[in-house]
Amino acid sequence: MQLVKIPSLSGAAALAAGGQAEPFAGDEPLLRALARARYVIGDAVAPPEERMAVEAALCGHIAVLAPRVRTQADALWHGGTEWDRLAARLDDIAHLTCRPLRESQPAARAHLAELARACQWLFDRVTAHRRTPGANG
Repeated sequence: MQLVKIPSLSGAAALAAGGQAEPFAGDEPLLRALARARYVIGDAVAPPEERMAVEAALCGHIAVLAPRVRTQADALWHGGTEWDRLAARLDDIAHLTCRPLRESQPAARAHLAELARACQWLFDRVTAHRRTPGANG
């Protein structure tokens, strides 16, 4: 059996768009964290330690990705709707990462799902910006 390396989503998306796949050191750990989050969110009996580990991993990735998207937003005209939309979403994500993980299973799963969506949204913004011709960052 031969092992085949599967490219990260961002690399595959770049190739599909006709561009050159640019490796990004954060792709693989982030994708693993998102997959783990999906598993924990779907596991009704996940131990609190595992939920806390997933929360910490997602918040760590958000802390790395959010400044990159903030830089993209800051490059826009600050009176435009696109800037306003991005700034509001980034502020919402910042508040989300400050909320504590709840003890109850349903509330914890909902919080992790919000963090995973925020992380995926940031990742999509960063990878889309990397694929854009002439994009810096």
